[in-house]
Amino acid sequence: MRQVGSRRADFPAAFGARVLVLEALVGAGAGEVTADQLGEAAERLSEEAQELAGAASVHYWAYAALAQSGAMLLRWAKAVREADANADTYLRAAKQLVADLQRDLNMEELGEPLAAVALQVLEMEEVGEVKEVLAATLRVALPLPGEKRKAVATGLVSERRSPQEEVESVAVVAFQLDGERIDGVATVEPRVNHELQVSLELSRWHESAEELVLDALTTHDPGACRFPTFVFRRDEDHVAGKPMVQADFLRLDVPQTIASRPLEVRYRACFREGREEYPIAVEGERQFELRGYSARLSPVTGYEELDQELVSLRDDLRRSGGISESKIGDFLEVMVSLSAMAARALHDAEFTGDWNERRFQKYVTRELRRNPRIGSALEAHPHASGGITDLSLRGLRIELKVVRKGTVSAASADRYAGQASQYVAGSDSRVGVICILDMAPKAEPSHSVVNDVGLCRKKPANGDGLPILLGVVVVRGNLPNPSSLSP
Repeated sequence: MRQVGSRRADFPAAFGARVLVLEALVGAGAGEVTADQLGEAAERLSEEAQELAGAASVHYWAYAALAQSGAMLLRWAKAVREADANADTYLRAAKQLVADLQRDLNMEELGEPLAAVALQVLEMEEVGEVKEVLAATLRVALPLPGEKRKAVATGLVSERRSPQEEVESVAVVAFQLDGERIDGVATVEPRVNHELQVSLELSRWHESAEELVLDALTTHDPGACRFPTFVFRRDEDHVAGKPMVQADFLRLDVPQTIASRPLEVRYRACFREGREEYPIAVEGERQFELRGYSARLSPVTGYEELDQELVSLRDDLRRSGGISESKIGDFLEVMVSLSAMAARALHDAEFTGDWNERRFQKYVTRELRRNPRIGSALEAHPHASGGITDLSLRGLRIELKVVRKGTVSAASADRYAGQASQYVAGSDSRVGVICILDMAPKAEPSHSVVNDVGLCRKKPANGDGLPILLGVVVVRGNLPNPSSLSP
């Protein structure tokens, strides 16, 4: 138990945990410390990091995650030397941990040393490189830890409390946004109040507490958002064995762009009795992601449903892990231009007559170069993997096809993905784009352009490993005259 108003800076705890990790890294490099010992030191630093205030918390937490990946690499190296058939599971786990870290944080903003270590882990191939990663992690400088986090409703993400605090109850929470369960990333209209409802089931009420407080923590600027704090009172809200339900409004006041990461929100809970605070373990849907985006306020293609589909594709790419933000940015720029082109093709029936791949490439090249964020960076016919690709934007390969018979869709584009996948793999990448012009004769009405945009996953032939991810845009040509479709 601790009084909220009497929390003091706990510099020695965070600093001491950092020193333990440094000592463990030195010992691991010399073969004197085990992976378990390094992992335990990293876990302690992670716990202390989430008690810090300000930017130091993120730096220390990211550093702890990289040290944890180093422990996994040590297990991998040991398993390889012992001819363990499952050795690669440790390597994949280390890479996935770093990929998750890159998904949740902007590593470049945390500084080149941390970003460089993360890249080394993702590119790891030989056990001899493990010591290099440990040494690079050891050389990373971190800011001095300052004061511990204060008990405020909006601050840096953290739901953990000091190990000295005894957790006496468990709260299981579930959220609904505007009457719907939050599944994945929820997109909300900025500058509009949205109802957030929480249902909370409690294992037991603290014997002397007056109220239970559920409040939000987020990395977002507190001045640009409002997340409700839910206060449950013992006599008014709590009935043993029944969930407690409350609703209030949340609001995001700053619209996000299509390339922005979603906002992560976590809820924590505590009992309060006067100035004293008693921690509660929070389980269930304690964390969710929000995106303050409106195709009306921040249009990118001019077609609202198409913009929403591109946002979903971007999220799919980020969840795949190991793909840099710069590569995702280039992917989005190309997909936005090509998707808008596909929408206009349906809108204005732009593609009629005889089109071959050369004519189509000239058209697409002009279309992409009209985008000021692409412009002169677009290359025509660069070499890759022993062949010649159609177009490329800073290493992002763009393959063009013209189909004159049969049916083609974004969902069935896998049969056109072989050549593009080879070019992407030969360019030391996992991401590319296919744009297909469908010039087959048509006697049926067209469907929504959203169905013509998608993501194709080309898995390795043996089924193991990471897939090549190809954005797909199908452009419809030779559309039937609407009057011919009338009976």
